[in-house]
Amino acid sequence: MKKTISIVIAIGMVLLALSCSEKLTPPNDSPSLPLRGLSLGDKHLAQSSNGFGFKLFKSVTSDAPDSNILISPLSVSMALGMALNGAVGKTFQDMRETLEFSGLTEDEINKSYRNLIDFLGSLDPKVKLGIANSIWAKSGFDIEQEFLDINRSFFDATVRQLDFADPSTVDTINAWVNEKTNGKIEEILDDISEDVVMYLINAVYFNAEWTTPFDSSHTEITNFFITDSFHVPCAMMKNRIVVPHVFTDEFKAVELPYGDGDFSMVFVLPNNGVELADVVSRLDNEEWNSIISSMSKSSLLVQIPRFSFELDKTLNDNLSALGMNIAFDRYRADFRRITRTTQIFVSEVKHKTFIRVGEFGTEAAAVTSVEFTETSVPPIEFCANRPFLFAICERQSGSILFIGQLTNPYIQ
Repeated sequence: MKKTISIVIAIGMVLLALSCSEKLTPPNDSPSLPLRGLSLGDKHLAQSSNGFGFKLFKSVTSDAPDSNILISPLSVSMALGMALNGAVGKTFQDMRETLEFSGLTEDEINKSYRNLIDFLGSLDPKVKLGIANSIWAKSGFDIEQEFLDINRSFFDATVRQLDFADPSTVDTINAWVNEKTNGKIEEILDDISEDVVMYLINAVYFNAEWTTPFDSSHTEITNFFITDSFHVPCAMMKNRIVVPHVFTDEFKAVELPYGDGDFSMVFVLPNNGVELADVVSRLDNEEWNSIISSMSKSSLLVQIPRFSFELDKTLNDNLSALGMNIAFDRYRADFRRITRTTQIFVSEVKHKTFIRVGEFGTEAAAVTSVEFTETSVPPIEFCANRPFLFAICERQSGSILFIGQLTNPYIQ
């Protein structure tokens, strides 16, 4: 069956598929990739985000195994991390476990998000990385001040209350998304339903040049084999470079650095006869860390297709399957730390992504919106439209004077 490139962004690393072999540009030793300035708790959160990302990626690819896929675990994790600050009881426990934060306290989670935002944004002056968070609430919706304060302090969240019945509100929110993704994702909302009371939105924008760019004069049109018997044309970029890589019985992996080398893209190519789905199915933190730690540097001819695509995905089913189904349940969801005056639940987690990989570098963007809807209580109704029991009683003593049942109301 048809198979295409599958991709996952995991805090500055991208997992995908490449192909081929040949010759080109001179070797260039790439810098090492130190992780500096993070505490053990911060690194734990980064690993948790990755672990959550691998689970979510496998779930999303299982929905469309033959499609191009791009998710941002960082974006989804951060949007849900803001929501976590409003969850209570089983809702909180399930969300924390789904996000793989079981070993961290709530305060540690929030502080680590704060540190990660600061750390990633200032790490490499040659890499443009923007992380933005926002809370958009319906005018008059009563929000707990502590929830707002926490998300302002730890997530730098912009907070605005708007008239959700005004059509211009959709434009206002989409304009924020468009700005924070540098125009790569123009909108996240089509409209706002009557019962929606709040959106938590995260945006991630990444733009960086390769440490050693590909020479566009060496790019040539060649075949990309979707299956052994079916291929399509692609623009294949080529570079001979000294980079970390590892070859195993199952796959070849190579790491290409951006800027000063603090960010990179990791490519994993299954060997002939090995299905990409089989490689993906084994992905977890342990497997990923093993791939990275097994790499060594030497000169390598790297050939990668130039590509660009977008994804628009609703993640409700995927996140429910991963363990946070209560958050989507209008009757059981408990977000009392967001509001105590209204019963709300997560009605939609929407994820949009964009990526473009070319000779000079990579541009990628992601937006995740967590939509909260007010639980609408259906009107109380009694409709005796089927056989029923009836009784005539005396109220003070409770005596039943008559009792019967009606199975056919046809008047004789």
